Amino acid sequence: MIPSSVIAAVTAAALVASPSGAAETLRYRIQQQIDQVVDLTAMGQAEQVLSAVYDVFLTIEVTDSAGGRAVKATVDSVIPGPGADNPALAGVINAFKDLHGAGFVDAEGEAEGFVDADSTRGPQLRGLVDGLFPKVKAGTKAGDNWSDTVSTTDTVPTGITTRNSVTNHVATAGEGGGLRISSTSAYSLSGTVQGDLPIEGKGNSTAEVHVAPGGWLLSGKSEDQSDLLVAPPGAGVIPIANQVSGTITLLQ
Repeated sequence: MIPSSVIAAVTAAALVASPSGAAETLRYRIQQQIDQVVDLTAMGQAEQVLSAVYDVFLTIEVTDSAGGRAVKATVDSVIPGPGADNPALAGVINAFKDLHGAGFVDAEGEAEGFVDADSTRGPQLRGLVDGLFPKVKAGTKAGDNWSDTVSTTDTVPTGITTRNSVTNHVATAGEGGGLRISSTSAYSLSGTVQGDLPIEGKGNSTAEVHVAPGGWLLSGKSEDQSDLLVAPPGAGVIPIANQVSGTITLLQ
């Protein structure tokens, strides 16, 4: 499963203030919607269609630190929704259960550390935290626009994937001194999945997020679409189409 996007909605305006010294505790509900079509024509089989929803409840503690923020993250629970009992999704959901760890988010939103007690699941935890601290350059103000070119490699029990992306951002004024940021991204992905099966493909995503002065995400929306190709030995090429969206609610 490729990395999924996260989107947000907020219910507590009082949390707009940034932390100063004492830890700020924030609790989120992250809902993921996944729609996938796997074309097994090359193997003489019909298409496989997956449509599922699940919720991840996550608590983070944020404390100001030199050059950024110290962050502790704990997944409180994972709640499967319609379609989430599909065996193809079971591994994704199980990967989030009981995740916990600590790390650092720098002034521009780059997450470091967050290695779970089961170190193979570190990328999942870091990915959740990454989605809650959008990457915003220090000093960014309404009217600014910029581009990021990023290459990331993640190792998980099912394989290794590298993602190269180019993202364009536009900032406008948000509520409570925050910023609203609209982003569009195009990316390529390559590596191995499910026991060293080669995978490659490309995708694009859009996002609109509201970022508090403290650096964490308040509200927004995003969509991610990708077209991938998996090449099992001697079985031809298998196209996989993915559509991922979600919501993040900041809970009181």
